[in-house]
Amino acid sequence: MQDSLRDLLTRGIAAAKAGQAEEARFFLDWLLRSEPPMADLLEAWYWLAEVNSDPVEKRRCLEEVLARDPANPRARRALAILDGRLKPEEIVDPDRLTVPAAAQSAAEARRFTCPKCGGRMVYAPDGQALICEQCARREARQGARAARQDFTIAMATARGHRVPVASRSFDCQGCGTPFVLGPAVMSVTCPYCGSAHVVDETNTRELVPPDGLIPFRLGAAQAAGALHDWLEREKLEVRVEPPQGMYLPVWAFDLAGQVPWSGLRYDSHRRGWVAVSGVQVVLEDDVGVAASDRLPTALLGALETFDLRQARPYDPAYLADWPAETYQRTMSDAALIARQRVFARCRERVGWEQGGEIKDLSISSAGMAIDSYRLILVPLWLSAFDVQGRRCRVAVNGADGTVRGEAPRSGVREWLGKVFGES
Repeated sequence: MQDSLRDLLTRGIAAAKAGQAEEARFFLDWLLRSEPPMADLLEAWYWLAEVNSDPVEKRRCLEEVLARDPANPRARRALAILDGRLKPEEIVDPDRLTVPAAAQSAAEARRFTCPKCGGRMVYAPDGQALICEQCARREARQGARAARQDFTIAMATARGHRVPVASRSFDCQGCGTPFVLGPAVMSVTCPYCGSAHVVDETNTRELVPPDGLIPFRLGAAQAAGALHDWLEREKLEVRVEPPQGMYLPVWAFDLAGQVPWSGLRYDSHRRGWVAVSGVQVVLEDDVGVAASDRLPTALLGALETFDLRQARPYDPAYLADWPAETYQRTMSDAALIARQRVFARCRERVGWEQGGEIKDLSISSAGMAIDSYRLILVPLWLSAFDVQGRRCRVAVNGADGTVRGEAPRSGVREWLGKVFGES
């Protein structure tokens, strides 16, 4: 029986690829009436969509696939084409992408000057307006939220695999960290190594522009106050370096789908292992993955303190006073990390919900899909201090003042009561 069903599917697909629509429909409809296995059922509905010229029928076939397998990439892509969200000529082969030549023209450098006195306009700490440094003229800015990008479309086109926009950038000569510079920025202090530079020469890089940004709401004095409070809670009396502000790039993903699982759970009443199974429903928004590899591992927890839903549409004016680190991790690589994290959480939830250990757990992530993504810049104040020869890094959330840092955990009794300098 299985061989005959497989033969129907093979004949139907072959006819579809040969452009013989009527013959393809004959074999594929016959297969659907025969209650085939799920994998063959999905293939039949997909190829029926391929041979259908009626948009309504094509959509119905694709929705039959997605109703059973929401993560099916071919059906999602075909539906995007049908909806006009994806153009067939934009689809690329990621293994044959051409590397764009180095940009010859200078990156756009917008100047934000006051129309009243000609002074420089910078963002207010609340992120709601641009303020002139000379005459204090205030110019309100729109507070819309950053739009999400369709993941399926991005991965089908060059947008998901290479970088398309020329940007003015600068490499720190101390540690090599690359930054995007805002309009008319002439000097910068590296938040990582503290090197100060006068920017007399910049590079132009092809980079994916951010989709959104969370503005700085804390100035240097407020960040220093948050650091002081954190040091007191940690019972540390140390000399802390002045905080340096920067924007850090973060990829944010929305995931959805179903994760089926099965295994064995110990039943105390039966005094043995019994078969159990279920489905984990995945609905997670804004799963953040650092797009930089420079931030110390101990400070990655600082990224979890940001409410990425509050990101606003990107505007280069926000970089008038701050360097923004460029991303080193591509969207496609970050997407794999986001999937791994959500999948690991699903595994953990299975044990919690079942109230104990699950033996021989089998779990599949095939039904979990990334719906959309955004590249967001988040504001950070970075600082550091030394304790007994060890350098500890600290990060302050530039939006709400939350602090995450490396506190010494060894030799506690020796250093707790000592004074290592002025705070």
